[in-house]
Amino acid sequence: MSISICKFRGSYYNVGLEIGQTFKYLISDFFEQYNWLHETFIPFYHSKFGKQIYDNYLSTSKQIYPEYIQEIQGYADGSKIPFHYFFLCILRVEITIIIKENLHDLLDCTDVFFVDKVNILGHNEDMHAAIKDKAYVVDVEIIDESNCKIKEKFTAYCYPGHLPGNCMGFNNNIDPFIITMNGLSAKHVGILDSTPRGILCRAVIGKCYDMKSLLSILYDFGRGTAVGFSINIGISGNNNICHPSPNKFFNVEVAPSLTKFGKSQLNVLQIDIIKKYYVHFNKYERLQVPEISEFLISSQHREKVVQTFGSKLQANNIQDMLEILGDTSDNNYPIFRESGIEQSQSITLATGIFDMDHKEWTLYDKNPKFNKPIFKIDIK
Repeated sequence: MSISICKFRGSYYNVGLEIGQTFKYLISDFFEQYNWLHETFIPFYHSKFGKQIYDNYLSTSKQIYPEYIQEIQGYADGSKIPFHYFFLCILRVEITIIIKENLHDLLDCTDVFFVDKVNILGHNEDMHAAIKDKAYVVDVEIIDESNCKIKEKFTAYCYPGHLPGNCMGFNNNIDPFIITMNGLSAKHVGILDSTPRGILCRAVIGKCYDMKSLLSILYDFGRGTAVGFSINIGISGNNNICHPSPNKFFNVEVAPSLTKFGKSQLNVLQIDIIKKYYVHFNKYERLQVPEISEFLISSQHREKVVQTFGSKLQANNIQDMLEILGDTSDNNYPIFRESGIEQSQSITLATGIFDMDHKEWTLYDKNPKFNKPIFKIDIK
């Protein structure tokens, strides 16, 4: 099935409204089939404890990023679906860790960097199978209605009913800024005065334009992220004769603050200056953070698979990367998940290849080792 790619331009609310209207049936179908929503998240919302948690996260989000709450309200109004369905999906990781259910389903994405003979960032997007054939790509310009100036400009792969920024995409605030995200397994979850991951990642794809602005968003001074995650970054260089700049690649591990009114814990690795290639899974490699053991099993299996490539991995071209991202040699925990393992409902929804040399984003909706991409977008 080909994926929908649509352009939206307007205020935060109006863009959300148009997305809700345009993808109403995809969003409605997803919510209907998303058993976690009906079996776990909505009952949690209707409990006294759950409603308090929900209200805390919503209050923090309104204080820090009210524009994104307006955007979510637009989704709800455009699709005629209750607001809390959308916000519960934004809180899916926070709720899952708090109540300790479906932990085996939560974290499965894989990111691969080639930074020597080629400059490529690859990402497998793994999530609940109910999303299959319902995801879409949005090309967004957020406009300041008072002066018609562009406030945000980005292109993103999105789950139905979720904010952009939580999967993969790029923005054009200055130079192209490539962003992919994968969840990490921090045992600690911030509840009071912490910002939901989905809100922070929306800010990343919309507002960052260099590493300084990225780190400011991720530190989230005075609060910190509610749950752990990892941001993978590619900053496009240029061939300007007077001021040339190389492509740069970073992995940033993010963990919740351990103190009230603190900031996120961060560790930044600049990959292009120390590595030929680099692979990141859903576990911490550098930050010393207590992790949830159920989260680690899949990552440990996928890491062992990559280690078996050894010296055979040349990291010379896109096909070498697709050999990794399309690998299915581990029957229980494959890198490319074509069906859920026992108890799991997570599959690989898409594979994205960001070719920084040719300034192209290529997307596959089937195993990229054996199938052609469904589209290519210029990264400009």
